[in-house]
Amino acid sequence: MTGDINDPRPETITVAVRDVVPGDVLLLQSGETIPADGLLIAAPLLTHPETEGDSGRNDPDGQGPLSETCEVDESVLTGESRAVERKAGDRLLAGSIVVRGAVMLRVTSAPAESSLAALSRLAEGAGHGGSDYERLTRRIIPTFSMIVLLAAALAFGFHYYIGAAGLDRSLIIAISVLIISCPCALALAVPTATGAAIYLGLRRGVLIRDGNVLQRMTNVHRFFFDKTGTLTEGRPRVTAVRFFYDQLEVLRHVARIEKGSVHPLGQALLEYARTEWQRSAQTASFFAHVDPHHDVRIIAGKGVQMEIPSTDETAPVALRLGSVRFIQEQVTDVEALDAIAQFRAASPTSTVLGLSIQNRLLALFALSDVPRPDARQAVSTLTAEFSDQSPIMLTGDDHEVARHIGLDLGFADANIESGLLPNEKIARIAAEREAHPERTIAMVGDGYNDAPALAAASLALVMARGAPLSLEHAGVILLNNRPMDIVGALRLARRALRVVRINFGISFFYNAIMIPLAMAGYLLPIWCALAMASSSLLVIASSSMF
Repeated sequence: MTGDINDPRPETITVAVRDVVPGDVLLLQSGETIPADGLLIAAPLLTHPETEGDSGRNDPDGQGPLSETCEVDESVLTGESRAVERKAGDRLLAGSIVVRGAVMLRVTSAPAESSLAALSRLAEGAGHGGSDYERLTRRIIPTFSMIVLLAAALAFGFHYYIGAAGLDRSLIIAISVLIISCPCALALAVPTATGAAIYLGLRRGVLIRDGNVLQRMTNVHRFFFDKTGTLTEGRPRVTAVRFFYDQLEVLRHVARIEKGSVHPLGQALLEYARTEWQRSAQTASFFAHVDPHHDVRIIAGKGVQMEIPSTDETAPVALRLGSVRFIQEQVTDVEALDAIAQFRAASPTSTVLGLSIQNRLLALFALSDVPRPDARQAVSTLTAEFSDQSPIMLTGDDHEVARHIGLDLGFADANIESGLLPNEKIARIAAEREAHPERTIAMVGDGYNDAPALAAASLALVMARGAPLSLEHAGVILLNNRPMDIVGALRLARRALRVVRINFGISFFYNAIMIPLAMAGYLLPIWCALAMASSSLLVIASSSMF
């Protein structure tokens, strides 16, 4: 779509996928594949001026009526065969197919930087990284080969010079030693087991980067969890609001600063602003009243800020939307601070965000999210089975909100660390790694505000619907966004390690028994060839029995 998207009759053009850039608005019909990550835009954007407030929708170029909701097939990303419903403000992922509905999508990242592209790059490299066992195998095989050559020479010398077996017989025995001691079983011991585990994990909705990650998964000392979008659904809703300024003007400010946001809290506020605008202003053309902006600045762990013109046309003023602590850096008025304290006290289990301009508080919002259905079970199982220490929740949220959700999910009170900035999360994980350098410190998150913490951990487990950049550095991607899949992946890693050891045992005992028999002259080359092939097949069969 070109031109002003607030135009009730915007121009539509066809472009190649490679030419799609962030900020473009795409029209998608049923059956079409989404080419890039983006946000579903409310259909009222295309409502005719003469029909504002009506339920009718524009039909650009006769392509069919637009909808505020759609059903998409995300099976290529999650493996979930059932179509899921998405509504205005929700994030749609590249590779998904629109099953029902004709919708508009605002692109947030180029196709090459989408979640699907990141997953594809990770899948292409899956299994290529070697574990310590595989590196050990690579070191052993050259030495093993030299030992085999020496054993063949000794067998030849013994039978020819001492046993008087003759040249032909001695050569046959030496050749038998070379054939039967082929290190194929040893070379296959690790890659077949890790390859089978990675394949099985992918079928179960878990993408494991390589064998090195599998090994680290069996040595976890402690798990750190992000809260929003990881332990919770990541779809917060506004549950309470208090306005200190004109309501419609506040809604415009929220929209102009959060327009195009991919953060769950930003999307929730944008959806609330759109809904309230339609109800209060009795008009559907919400975004037509939102000025374009290009100078929104993200303050990590705090919120967002942008410069807007002042009413007296002097220097621009700072518009802030974010955490209470972020707002209190700007608002110092005693009455406003008292209002913030009262609002927080009235919403003890909700995330409280504020909107302010300079020293003036404009509004307060309380947002609530619900825990993922399997989060509590995942936390309890990980505590009991897979780590030396109980897991810790790291969040930038207020303590009471974090404590309410954390205790409900089974975290110990002392293990709920709240009010943390991104650099403080990094420091916490770095301290744990320094205290236990030989162990794995795992971080589970979605990549929004916790990407640096994920990078700081020795093992990063990321939700597939998280930030695309975080997927590039993930050791494990949870394609179905279910915390309990972590448990399944860890159990799979343990079994893979057990199979690797079994394979090493098969290779060791095979060579320890068969090489002496060949050196003694009990095996003909044909039997040695069959035995060598059988040992490789036995290792492959062992690796496939998960």
